Amino acid sequence: MDANQEKKMVWIGGIIARDIGGKLSKDEAQALDQWLQESETNRRLYARCLAPQNWKKAAQRLGQINSQQTYARFKVKVGIKSKSNP
Repeated sequence: MDANQEKKMVWIGGIIARDIGGKLSKDEAQALDQWLQESETNRRLYARCLAPQNWKKAAQRLGQINSQQTYARFKVKVGIKSKSNP
């Protein structure tokens, strides 16, 4: 997957999340409809996102995230230096 495809998947993921939350704008609804019309793969992915059993799995995974470790790894990747204590 190239950078543009990855960017589009992140964008459509945000639209799907807003759709699930009931906060989709008219433009976003049109973009989602267009994306769904592009392929059967997109329609299957959307259906998986809407399946309640997948929400439960996602919630369980979120509960297992160590936010401090994740943020520390993020800072290393983007080059943020920690403040030193005097």
